Amino acid sequence: MPFTIRLTKIIEKASHMASIFIHETDASKLQQFDVENLDDYSHVCMDELLTLDFEIMCQGTGQRWCLDQPFIYDESNGLVLCLLHPTGLDTVLSLPPDEDDIRADDMDKLRRFINVHGKQHIFELSTF
Repeated sequence: MPFTIRLTKIIEKASHMASIFIHETDASKLQQFDVENLDDYSHVCMDELLTLDFEIMCQGTGQRWCLDQPFIYDESNGLVLCLLHPTGLDTVLSLPPDEDDIRADDMDKLRRFINVHGKQHIFELSTF
């Protein structure tokens, strides 16, 4: 596939810059992760919330949102895939609802996703 077509498809799927959460119990399947194959994974896309928002929600709680090192850091494609700490998810999901409708909708989507898949083996895909 020509680079421009491939890049266009990547931009279509991840251009909104909001976080995408992926559930995958077999991390080896993510070693060669490609945004073009996102639909091959159980995932949920946020409309507005970013990694920074989740990190801020955990700030001062003693909980970490992501592991120390990204699972995948792809500078050339502007992608980072991080495994989330279940306790960080607990912290974020236990916060009172936000009055901002879009953020509240994102949090509801994340809660539903976690209710179905659990807090283990959740990865966050971020773009930069």
